[in-house]
Amino acid sequence: TSRELVDLLNEYIEEEGRLLVLRNNTQPSSIRETILPEEKTITIPTGKLGLSFKGRNLARITRVHDDSNLMGKVYRGMIVDSITIPGSGSTFSGMTAKEAARILKDTKNIGGRSMTLKNPTSSNLSVRSIQTDDVSIGSQTSQNMSAGWSAQSVRM
Repeated sequence: TSRELVDLLNEYIEEEGRLLVLRNNTQPSSIRETILPEEKTITIPTGKLGLSFKGRNLARITRVHDDSNLMGKVYRGMIVDSITIPGSGSTFSGMTAKEAARILKDTKNIGGRSMTLKNPTSSNLSVRSIQTDDVSIGSQTSQNMSAGWSAQSVRM
């Protein structure tokens, strides 16, 4: 519908290189496909992000909520490859959904954080690196960091 088109255009308003393809409705529809960038690094605002993640092995963005400040900057389906926290110089990579959500929650008041997202088909994902004594995440280990969580889908 036209409303869906407007919503989609608004969702990616800040994205460079957007492409709009118009098709003849008399032709059979092709399979719906989303093309994700290979890699994207963003600066994360402070506060609540409005993102949901899933993933027991690697955190994947499963939802960008309507009230998210990251709408149009991040894409559903992308893998959270790394999160960097300024000041402490900490970089976390290869996180589960629980770990990524915990790191983002525990550092929500720190400005200048960055997150690198990668295409799920990427063969160049960062190796797992979760510091066990990092003060920016409350000195939690990757094992007990997620002890209080019961579901693999988490909302930030």
